[in-house]
Amino acid sequence: MADNFELLERELERLSRAVSYPVTPSLATAVRKRLETEGRPARPWPGPWALAGAALTAAVALALLLGLWTPGREAVADFFDRLRIFQTEESPAGLPTEITGTPVSLAEAEERLGFAPKEATCPKGVQLKRTLLQEFPGFRAVVLVYEHEVEPSFALFQTEGALGKGLTIGAEAEPVAALGDRAYWLEGLRIVEYYDEQGALIRESRRATDANTLIWSEGGFVFRVEGNLSQDLAICVARWLR
Repeated sequence: MADNFELLERELERLSRAVSYPVTPSLATAVRKRLETEGRPARPWPGPWALAGAALTAAVALALLLGLWTPGREAVADFFDRLRIFQTEESPAGLPTEITGTPVSLAEAEERLGFAPKEATCPKGVQLKRTLLQEFPGFRAVVLVYEHEVEPSFALFQTEGALGKGLTIGAEAEPVAALGDRAYWLEGLRIVEYYDEQGALIRESRRATDANTLIWSEGGFVFRVEGNLSQDLAICVARWLR
């Protein structure tokens, strides 16, 4: 429960940076006038549950407000999620394109990550060629690289941390129904980036890719199938993980 409140606090702080607030009135002056007013009964101080309810109401109102207006719209899209997809005018020129990481065994990846990576079983006959562990300050991900005799090779990314996809001009994101909590099919040149537990961008993680990508969140994890494969095949990979 404490971790959830800390996450909520971080997200509210990030959301607050997306909106310009009007000048705050002087509370001291208002309180002084209130105290000097005669003939009005004092109101009881609200209890902790009332304060908690007010905070929750304010959070919902803020989310609704930001959802109507940029740049808050992108922030609201991932308010309580680990998946961030947003439009960007930034050029990916100069960013690396290769998938990097430390070669490890599946057993070592599980030990280092604290969870067992899911493995692909579709298409039939697919073979795991290598496992890469990506480690950045405050973030870890595992990449399983697969090959097939007929179908294109692909990489399966898995992480518990937040992941962002910056869509450049010409890139597209298509929602995919009935796959995890949120799922998108991505095409076109884009920027991939990771975020640490505090929501800060990990600049060392940034790379560019134009490979077809199916990305979805499920059960607190983010999965990503990346390669020159069709959407149907990528969905098959996603649905038949074990």
